[in-house]
Amino acid sequence: MTDYADAAFELDYLCVSAENGAIKADRLFHTPGANPIQLAEFLRLATLWPPLPAQRTAAMPSAIGLFRGESTEFLLVKAMQGANGAPYFQYVLMPGAPMRQLAGNVRWFDSFARAPIPEGEPLRADLPRQRFDDMQPVSVDSQVDDLLALLTFCRNRVQTVAGLVAALVQHTGIGVINAPLSLPDRLTFIQGLLTLMPAPLRSGFTFATNVLDPARTNAQIKFLASDAARPTNHLIYDWTTGKLIGDIPDDIYTNFIISQFRLDPALVVDQTRALERTAAWRMQRKDDLPSALAWAARRASLDSALKNGLPGDPVMVAEVLADDPSLTNDVRLMYARYMLNVTLSLNEPERGDSLADNCIRYSYVADMVAQELLNAVIDPAHAEAVIALLTRWLTANANFDLGNPRWPSLLSSAILTHAQPIFDSNDLEAIRALLETYLALSPTMRLDRAIAQLIGSSRKAAYSDPNVMRALFLLAVTFLPAGGLQRLLSDPQLISRLPEALRVVFPYLKATAESESEPSAGTGLAPASAG
Repeated sequence: MTDYADAAFELDYLCVSAENGAIKADRLFHTPGANPIQLAEFLRLATLWPPLPAQRTAAMPSAIGLFRGESTEFLLVKAMQGANGAPYFQYVLMPGAPMRQLAGNVRWFDSFARAPIPEGEPLRADLPRQRFDDMQPVSVDSQVDDLLALLTFCRNRVQTVAGLVAALVQHTGIGVINAPLSLPDRLTFIQGLLTLMPAPLRSGFTFATNVLDPARTNAQIKFLASDAARPTNHLIYDWTTGKLIGDIPDDIYTNFIISQFRLDPALVVDQTRALERTAAWRMQRKDDLPSALAWAARRASLDSALKNGLPGDPVMVAEVLADDPSLTNDVRLMYARYMLNVTLSLNEPERGDSLADNCIRYSYVADMVAQELLNAVIDPAHAEAVIALLTRWLTANANFDLGNPRWPSLLSSAILTHAQPIFDSNDLEAIRALLETYLALSPTMRLDRAIAQLIGSSRKAAYSDPNVMRALFLLAVTFLPAGGLQRLLSDPQLISRLPEALRVVFPYLKATAESESEPSAGTGLAPASAG
């Protein structure tokens, strides 16, 4: 979250009074940055009136509300009785920065609500700007206290809190009836609800602390002055009985965050902080609020499962690796390691595509994957899966770093580890199939030495099986340099297994260059014993 702690905000505003229930535009006065023509917009978007005389108390001397604006991001509105007994209204042009700085600390506006509305001569345009200093989010301890206060206001019914949160997330209006005539209590109720959201999203919710005409008050959370004025399509909370009235929407995020709330309110604070980057990223992607929070909740559940060694959804793991920039380095490594293990254990190399992209983009992921594969290639049980994975990466991913020698080296090791039990079995059909497996590989993959060792190890089988000899010959022609190929085909036992039309050309083959790099005797090209 951006730190505005040292910033002071000087904001423009517009004030006006009313007479006989009608706001008088000719009694308007404002700061230099506010324009009188904005009054029509403010009256249309931010209807708010002072508390009725019977509801006006020392604890609630005014009504305040936060509304969405058009010419400004937000409107902070105060309605209170003036010194002359007439209703006065102050419309503060509120940008997003101070709201983001407060991070849901709406109780901060209590002092603003108690300050008298500036008065001036009608049409005066030089009022001093409204100055807001020290706009701070609440501390961790205070957030826990706010959650406990909300639970108390809901008569200790967690399910009631859940219904309110679900309505908030799903853009359902919330109407509160029979609330105490205390502005601090009403603001704390709002603040408790917002504390259940990740901080970057809290500034987007609107509220009004005293509503006479809910049909014209464009705020999501409304404290209704009269029980008789219940708005339609709202979830109603009766403060006196602690009951919710209306349909409670289903919501994925609510189920997740309330499960944390049931365990310990402090866990909610930890989780909302952990979800900040993910939720903000999803909103930047133009997800709507329910979708962004649902994704964040699933991410949090998946993070928890992987951290605790539990299985996670491989499809979502791959999606997170591919798309989610909010992963920290440690969490990205955890996801990458899990994806690698799933890919190898199931031998489904296509699952590792997002992992290959991460190796390209993040060197620390590539280092981890290389080390894990180094451990895997020594085990014949995993070698085949490593071959499938690296072959896919080196052939199907155009951005994969072919110039880095560790990937061909790991693939070569896996090829030899996988081949050894097959050669030990002396199963001629299996040896032939093994050799033919690698005919489709590109010579540019720099597997020459590994292929040379396969050829050397299969020569004995080729002496007795023409099909093995055919596969060996095709592999040699594809991968061996000319000198190595000539030396291999100087073996009369091998030549005798080839078709006669092919054998007659071998005496004319010459090495193209003596200086050509060829495998050493240890590569398997030394003459094999007939026995």
